[in-house]
Amino acid sequence: MREIKFRGKAVMSTDKLDVLGIEHKDGWVYGNLTTKENEPFIVGDIVEVTDEYIVHEFWVQVITETVGQYTGFKDDWDVDIYEYDIVKDPDGYLWVVLFEGGSWVLSGGKYDLKEDILEFVNWNEKGKKLDVLVVRNWFDSQELIEEQHG
Repeated sequence: MREIKFRGKAVMSTDKLDVLGIEHKDGWVYGNLTTKENEPFIVGDIVEVTDEYIVHEFWVQVITETVGQYTGFKDDWDVDIYEYDIVKDPDGYLWVVLFEGGSWVLSGGKYDLKEDILEFVNWNEKGKKLDVLVVRNWFDSQELIEEQHG
């Protein structure tokens, strides 16, 4: 079974995340997803649980549009691949990772196509990897894809 985890861009500033000691990558936090009144939160692992309450390592409200799920795949450098990541194929073309129609797809490439992510799986001695490299994510780097297609 694949690991279920999420990431999202924090609503609070990176300075505040640092002050609170919450691990992040440029404001992106990683963990489990929960919601309150349709507002998404990334929460850390459970540190304490009783019949009356649950305590998580942390909780951070995130921007709704930025929430992405882990695909269960890693790239050639062993980096986790998330929904909305921009990945580069061996020919240098860029793709965006999306979840559509019940499966993971890569959108973009040389001819602006959509391909099932399994078309890029490379089985090697390290296990199942995608024959791509994570470049950035869509929300921080939309211009990369736009430049590719003029």
